[in-house]
Amino acid sequence: MKLNKLRMLIFVFLFVGVLVMCTRKTDESITHERGFILNARAMLEDDELSRKKLEALKGEPEAAHRIAVHFRLDYKARNPDESIQWYTIAVENGHLDAQYGLTLMIVNRENDENFRVRRFFWLYTMFINDYRIEETEIWLTRLGYTFDTAKPPDDSNFHNGYSQLNESQLELYKDGALRGNKRAAFVLGKYYSEIQIDNDLSEYWHRIGAQNGNLECQYILGQILHNKDNEHDQVRGDFWLRKAKESRSVNLL
Repeated sequence: MKLNKLRMLIFVFLFVGVLVMCTRKTDESITHERGFILNARAMLEDDELSRKKLEALKGEPEAAHRIAVHFRLDYKARNPDESIQWYTIAVENGHLDAQYGLTLMIVNRENDENFRVRRFFWLYTMFINDYRIEETEIWLTRLGYTFDTAKPPDDSNFHNGYSQLNESQLELYKDGALRGNKRAAFVLGKYYSEIQIDNDLSEYWHRIGAQNGNLECQYILGQILHNKDNEHDQVRGDFWLRKAKESRSVNLL
């Protein structure tokens, strides 16, 4: 009799445990990317991968997202940094599922300060696009933010002058740019292209500005990439030049 009771207690304990695990909204369920592709379907052969890369760089959203998932899931090609790169391109191309995937890829990268700050911009833009609101609110809450506190700072915090930025101002501008301010990113791009010459940082901040929607940054980034020797850079440069041109109001500096 005692043995049967013990078995019953063990069964109840296990049943409750499984029930809790199934009903509880875990990190995995919260962060599950819409349309998530299984490992068996994530693999891209070399020829298909090369073709999709060109499509993605030209601006095709789904191609970029497919490549990002390939580098995220395929056990042979798995490369988190490569996945983040293509998720970012997919986001630039306007793929909302990729924006969620990108956020999940960088949300726990506390060791990278730029990623740590940039994630608030991606969460904010998902929110204003009325996309996965519940999950976005949960992530913001976990990170100690709300929709209002994740909102990009306004232009009153930044001026267009970039010739005499001190260290504290640079940090302020970097934080503002990563959080989505267009002017701050543009100023940083100009600063590193004309004052403290650093081509890599100039390209980086012009790209942040382009992602933030700054038309000048889109045009300048397009020029930077178009003038490189690498075919992929040139194709992506044409994408940004086309995007800036389509906006019509770009100020060609």
